Amino acid sequence: MSFKVYASSESSVLQVGIEELLLYGKGAFTRTDTRDKADIVLESDNSSKFNDSFSLKSENGRLYIRGSNPRSVLYGIFDYLRYFGFDFLYPGKEGEIIPENPAFTIDGFDCQSSADRQFRGIAASPNADNLQQGYDLIRFLVQNKYNIYFLILQYLFIKYLNYFFGNYFLSLFSSLLLVLIVKIYERINAQISKVIPHKSSINSSGNCQP
Repeated sequence: MSFKVYASSESSVLQVGIEELLLYGKGAFTRTDTRDKADIVLESDNSSKFNDSFSLKSENGRLYIRGSNPRSVLYGIFDYLRYFGFDFLYPGKEGEIIPENPAFTIDGFDCQSSADRQFRGIAASPNADNLQQGYDLIRFLVQNKYNIYFLILQYLFIKYLNYFFGNYFLSLFSSLLLVLIVKIYERINAQISKVIPHKSSINSSGNCQP
């Protein structure tokens, strides 16, 4: 049995949500352009741009995954997958736990979740030469309910200073400049760390176990 998933064609983010279900569902989900034929409905009420909340609600034979914004709907989708054994421990396929034969259902859900912090994020330094690493990091942020990303730039500075000042060693000037940049970064990061938790902080209530 496959579940038909509907989302408004006007929201590219919700369409991405359908793609994620198709990707991880391995045939358990299909797309429908007709709301009345849907088993799962993804919808955002756009009530808040920055205050994230979502709900999973089984009603009249359907599952509604609703959010305060399209981003929050994606959070709800990945929580839905977690109820069936999926998990996302670190960026990339190697960090994903994918159950062999998840028994998806749309019945028995009645829960809502809301963030107790407006901004939730991580600081990371992806390889500038590896675009896939950047894509994996962005997906990981959404999978774990983060909504902000702080880029660590030391690697990029070292790479480009080496380019300008020689491939064999950094000149004294570039070395001092690098130290200064790192010190400035550390000070900025220390301030940001006070307001950005390093764990997703979203509280849930209700029955989220089908």
